[in-house]
Amino acid sequence: MPSLQDDLHESHRDLRQWLLFHQECLLLGDADKALLAWQAFSRILGMHIDFENRYLLQPEVEGRQALRWPVNVYRKEHDKLLAMQVDINTRLSQYAGFDGRYRRLALLELLDVELRFVHVLEHHEQREEDDLLTSLAAMPEAENLSRQWRAINNELDDEFAASKGDIRRFLENA
Repeated sequence: MPSLQDDLHESHRDLRQWLLFHQECLLLGDADKALLAWQAFSRILGMHIDFENRYLLQPEVEGRQALRWPVNVYRKEHDKLLAMQVDINTRLSQYAGFDGRYRRLALLELLDVELRFVHVLEHHEQREEDDLLTSLAAMPEAENLSRQWRAINNELDDEFAASKGDIRRFLENA
């Protein structure tokens, strides 16, 4: 049976896939599909962060685990990612309303902002995978938390399965 570490690592991969779907749709000029992929990414990221904040990044966890970085570092990174996500939401809405040259310029700006977001996300995920996730096996409640996360993740998979299929087909045929 997969561990909590495996489950959260798989969630990181899924997030990267949704982000790639989003950016590919942007490059192909399909703002609706790009927005759909971004909405799925955003919802999954929000649930992932909420789960980690609620169950893994508590002071009592820090007291039991030998972490390289305090839980406050992870929480601040989560806050930064969520703030950047809101900024991208705004820019994406603006982009969808533009035409012609304004749309192309907005796309360049949006991709630049998303590149910074991706760098923060990758750095954060690497920190988690090198430190926080490796310490999870020692948590007495890890198996129960793994079941809880899998239930959340299964609901998210069900919620976005049709969208994922539509976007995959679109990208394969583009």
